[in-house]
Amino acid sequence: MKIIRKNIERDSSGTIVLYPEEPEDIWHSYNLIQEGDLVKASTIRRVQNESSTGITSQRGKLYNIHMYL
Repeated sequence: MKIIRKNIERDSSGTIVLYPEEPEDIWHSYNLIQEGDLVKASTIRRVQNESSTGITSQRGKLYNIHMYL
């Protein structure tokens, strides 16, 4: 996991931007997040369609996710 940006105050409040590189990084993030934290994430969902002729097309759509815990 890469730390992109962090701004932590002396009272342990602040922000941190993480970039997970491995699936296991999500587990580590899970252990860092506490009740009351704001979690924001961006993800791309790729959808693959197959027509009746067998031709496949692929498209992606960017989703922004905001969760308040």
